[in-house]
Order: sequence, then C-alpha cells, then structure tokens
Amino acid sequence: MKLFAKGSVLLSLGLSAMATAQQPNWNSPNQPYYGSPGYGQVQRQVNQYPGNYPRVARFQDDENIPSPSDGQLPSNPEPISNSQVSPLATPVHSNPSPVYGSGPIHEYASGVPTPAYGGTVYGGPANGQPCDSGNCGVGDYGGSCSSGTCGGAIQYANYGNAIGGSWFAGAYGLIMGRTDSRNVNLGYSSDMPSTTVFRTGDAFQEYAGGGEVRFGRCISPCWAFEVVYWGLFPDQSRATTFNSNYSGMLSSSIGFDNLLYDNGTGANTVQTFYGTPTRAAQAYRLTRSWEVQNVELNLLRIPVNQCGSVNYELLAGVRYLKLNDGFIWETDYTNEMFGDDLANELCYHIDIDNQLLGFQLGGRMDYYVKPNLSVHLGSKLGIYNNRVSHFQRIYGGNGNAYSSTSGQDYVIDERVNKVAFLGELFAGASYDIGCRWRLTGGYRAVSLCGVALTTDQIPRDRDFGTMPTMPVTNADSCLLLHGAYFGAEFVW
Repeated sequence: MKLFAKGSVLLSLGLSAMATAQQPNWNSPNQPYYGSPGYGQVQRQVNQYPGNYPRVARFQDDENIPSPSDGQLPSNPEPISNSQVSPLATPVHSNPSPVYGSGPIHEYASGVPTPAYGGTVYGGPANGQPCDSGNCGVGDYGGSCSSGTCGGAIQYANYGNAIGGSWFAGAYGLIMGRTDSRNVNLGYSSDMPSTTVFRTGDAFQEYAGGGEVRFGRCISPCWAFEVVYWGLFPDQSRATTFNSNYSGMLSSSIGFDNLLYDNGTGANTVQTFYGTPTRAAQAYRLTRSWEVQNVELNLLRIPVNQCGSVNYELLAGVRYLKLNDGFIWETDYTNEMFGDDLANELCYHIDIDNQLLGFQLGGRMDYYVKPNLSVHLGSKLGIYNNRVSHFQRIYGGNGNAYSSTSGQDYVIDERVNKVAFLGELFAGASYDIGCRWRLTGGYRAVSLCGVALTTDQIPRDRDFGTMPTMPVTNADSCLLLHGAYFGAEFVW
C-alpha cells in the first residue's frame, strides 16, 4: 500500500514536470511578437491580467504570422525585459497605409520602368528599399507582366508619398527644321530666260531653335494629366540680288500684268516695277519668316501594361498648334538702295496663320536596357480644325496696287476653316539620375497636312486681276517639322 502511494506521488510529480517543461512561453510579457513580412518586426501591446497571465492584443495582419517550420513551438524562448515592450505597436515603414492599389506598400519593384509621360519616379528602388535609403535605380526590373488592375502602379510612389500627390516637370531645348513645300521662281535675267536667278528658297531658314516645358500630376496609380508647351522661333531670313550682277535685265518670273500701280507720275503695270526684258528692276529683296507654337493638355494612362523591363502607356488629349508663315518680296525700280525712294519701291506681302485645334491619341513604349538607362518610342495622331487667316497685299509708298479690270485694291484678308491632320513620331533615350532626376534626348518628327503656306498663295498670272473679288486660299499643303530634343525631368 505504501509502495502504491509512493508510486502515485512520483507519477504525479513526473507528469507535472513534463507539462511544465513543454509549456511554451509565447504569451510572456517579455516575448517579442512578429508581424507580416511587409512591415518588418513589430511589437504588440500586452495587457496584464490577474494571475500574471498576459493577453496579447490581436492585429489585422496576425493571420500572416509565420509558424515554426517543424510545427513545434520553442521550449525555452529567450525572454526580454518588460521595459522593451512598447505600449502600442508601430510599423517600421514610414507610410504603412497604401492609398491606392493593392498589396503591401513596401513590396516595390526594383528598376521599374518610368511612367513615360511623366510618372513619379526615375530610377526605381532596389531590393524593396524605399528611395529615401538612397538605393535607387539598381537591381532587377520588377518581374512578370501585369495589366488591367493598376495595382502595380503603386510601386511608383516609392519615396514616402502617395502617388496622388506626385508632380512631375521637364524642360527641354529644341533644334528643329521644316520643309519648304515649293521653291517658287521669282526672277531671271533676260539674257538667260530659262535660268532662274532668284527664288523663294534663297531666303528660307530651314532650322530653328526653340524650347519646351511640361508639367503634370499623378491623380491615381493609373491616371495622370500633363500640360505641354513648345515653340520654335527662327530669325527672319533675307536674300538680296541686284541688276548689276547680270548681263541682261533683271525681270520677274511672276506675271503682274493685270495689276496697276501709280507712283505719282501715272499708272503702270506692277510688272513694270518688278522688271521686264525691256526695263529691268534694279534690285530685289526677299524676307521670309516662320514660327510654331504648340500647346497640349493630355490625360495619361500609366501603366497600361508592365512586363519586366518594358512599359507601355496611352495618351488622349486636346492639342492646339499655331503655324505662322511670312513672305515679303520687295523691288526697287530706280536704284539699288532700298528706302530712299518709297514711291518707286513696291512690296508684295503675304502672311498666313494656321491655327489647328483638335483631339489626339497617342502611346509610348519604354524599354530599360539597364536599370538606369532606357530607350523609348512613341507616336501621336489627331484630326483638327484648321482656322486659316490669309492676308495678301501689293503696295508701294504711294498706295496699293489695284486690279486693271475692277479697279479694286489688291488687298486680300480672308478666314477659312479646313480639316487638317497632325501626326508625331519620336524616339530617344533616357538616363535616370537617382530617384527624382532624369536626362533625356532624342529625335522628333511632326507632320502636318491640310495647312496653308505663303508660297502656295501666289496666284497664277491670269488670276491676279480677279483675286481681290474672288480670293482663293490654298490650304492643301503638307509640312514636316523634324529635329532633336534634349533636356531634364524632375519629380516631387
């Protein structure tokens, strides 16, 4: 009986000791608690209850707490002091609550291709580190393809700001040229009637410098808007020739016989003042000018599809483009000095304004050759209403030239509306400098069809007499602007 009692006591002590040895200490107030991988190590609030049995407050991401790989809880976890337990858990990340998209905000893709029309980051973060760490623009490209959900776009808000607060801007230099639709013959020497000695192309400036600025704002992970302005501002170009340069008579290739001008001594044909094979003009001077200004307001879809190192985007917007073309051809009937005898100096002046307003669609693709280096290709296409202003006049110091049949002054001031088309193609490269700056450059070509140009408004010889009463504006020409752009872009 005593033996049975002693055995019972020993068995009870042994079971108690085993239970005590296997009891885990996960609920100890001194034990650290771990949250989801996206937030790093997080300490939980612990409430102390009577009997020294703590109760751990639950958080939303507790369901993601990793379990020991072998399914066994540690038998003797190393405790920490109560002083290390914070009263309320705080995620390590500076901005733990994503505003747009889905997924943990900390799971950024490295070297994500930049939103091409002005996204929020140039040179993505590396290895899941935010841009504030300085670890930008290195690492892989961001993995597999994604489209439609826009969730991946939150990766662009990687320097602690929600993407809805991201602005972008750029400034660029332009060197672009334009094509001349027609090289019209203006003058010849009477001893070589088949050889042109003076033409509109002699005063044509092909290339011009300009500038471009753009700014915009991301209004969601998928959408942004931008405002773009660029302009080309060439100087006036001038060409001059003199009758003394030729052995024959400096004569006009344009027939002005149906127009008259009175220099104060009686009316003569305008053809007389511009030179004939029997009475030469003493000097010609041609001045030409042109200017382009462009304004766009675009809505951007960023990104449409993101696939590893390739990024695609779409654009839709409103565009306004103004093209001015100027032409002034002067003749001096008496000598080779312009400005000293205005009554005997005539001026043929044409001024054209094309104002295109319409809707455009576009797209762009960026391919990241390296995490900081990308090449891009894009295009835009739109249909426009072209409001053409056409002014034309022939005059001298003693008044306007006039029609020999109707007597009406040769002054044309006409407004017409025409359908026009504008297409743009551009290609280039960009280099990301850190998280906020990018250098970019490339080639751009802009094609306009359905525009009016000055050289296309010179009437046929027989039409000069009827033009004042029956003006005709030719707006069926095409023009190509092309050249280089280079600049810097910034996001904040």
